[in-house]
Amino acid sequence: QIDDYKPYSKWDAPEFPNDIRGFQFLRQTAAAYADRSDFTSDIAIKYHTTIRFLESIMEKDLYAWGQQAAVPENFGSSAQSAGQRVPSANDAQ
Repeated sequence: QIDDYKPYSKWDAPEFPNDIRGFQFLRQTAAAYADRSDFTSDIAIKYHTTIRFLESIMEKDLYAWGQQAAVPENFGSSAQSAGQRVPSANDAQ
């Protein structure tokens, strides 16, 4: 069951939580430009194009999973979501 693997911020793969945060940042930033009806400035184009590219290579199901993985109840506590490092089993060695 997928819920057994939450919160994703505790996964013992250092790049994974950062990848999810990066994906969420891209989506939120593109949405912020869209909310301002900014689709044509140089920076807005970069964010909108990146999101369209990710949608095309990830396909519908994986993209939707990425959206769900980044929501706070799936990702972890606010401290973890804010970027604090989560200890792993390797720390005890």
